[in-house]
Amino acid sequence: MKNCPDCGKEFEDSVIYCPDCGTIGVSENKSNKKKKQSILTKEIYFYLKKHFEKIYALKYGNVHNIELFQGDSKERKTTWIKQSSALILKDDHPYLSVEMMAKDTTTPITLAGNVLIHTIAESITVKLKGGLDETLEYILDNEKFPRYLLILLPDPVEIKESQKDEQIEEMERRIKNLGFMEKTALKNFKICYVYNFEKSIDDLLN
Repeated sequence: MKNCPDCGKEFEDSVIYCPDCGTIGVSENKSNKKKKQSILTKEIYFYLKKHFEKIYALKYGNVHNIELFQGDSKERKTTWIKQSSALILKDDHPYLSVEMMAKDTTTPITLAGNVLIHTIAESITVKLKGGLDETLEYILDNEKFPRYLLILLPDPVEIKESQKDEQIEEMERRIKNLGFMEKTALKNFKICYVYNFEKSIDDLLN
């Protein structure tokens, strides 16, 4: 087992990306850091539930887990990539993914890594618990059904809105210039702090 140097999540040695925050290049760490899960705040969950017909969010309702994979169940082999915070469907197809970061000081490599992950992921599963356990699977790499990604950062202790917004806009521009999204179903992404969530999701989808 090893721990993510960014958020402290413990996971198997064979895993490349941190399941919680997406950090790449984790190092072995035997310290007993508290395990974290990147779960949406209640305010964000209920906002999404109000505005979208079908939403799956980690640890809300009967959703036990949401996971991204390379490959799908029709193939002989799939590779687990990471856990995801929320999935929203439109016409029964993946439409919007939401990733809640563990802390507001998330590194640029973590943010860029999450965008990259959502361009290479080919399927996503939703594991439901309660009554009859069920696993739902959705294909992500169908360009006929464009997808979007919202990356959420917890609000910092002190918010200087203009400065923070400029930093995030510059980070988005640099990540887009890397060309991750060329010829993929992921058409756009946005990074924002929780306090700016409603405006950011409106800008992203409209």
